Amino acid sequence: MADRTLTEREAKALTTLTTALEALHDVHDEMTIRTAITFLRLALDQGTTQSDLARYYGWPKTSVNRNIKLLQDKGVRGNPGLGLLDLRADDVDERAKPVGVSPKGARLIRTLDHILSGVTEGGNS
Repeated sequence: MADRTLTEREAKALTTLTTALEALHDVHDEMTIRTAITFLRLALDQGTTQSDLARYYGWPKTSVNRNIKLLQDKGVRGNPGLGLLDLRADDVDERAKPVGVSPKGARLIRTLDHILSGVTEGGNS
């Protein structure tokens, strides 16, 4: 197999993505890709419920629930959570638990925005 040299744009994109993933990892050293995706998807679609997310990705509800608990303050198995998400009350369906971003989660989003904005600035989008 021949070695392929990355273009300057590809190298910058991979470097930026790595830096963004490192920022997520810095929040919790065992953050999985699925947990990171859960956070990012819920940040994009605030008010989404756990059931909505499970349907969207085809993930088991127990997996979604575990990731959301980790991303909240309460955590999993008695361990503290990350405090990045908040569950909110649904005025129509009390069983539904819409999820929103906490102030700590909003700070992480700003950090990721700062990291990723380098990809789109300077004509590299």
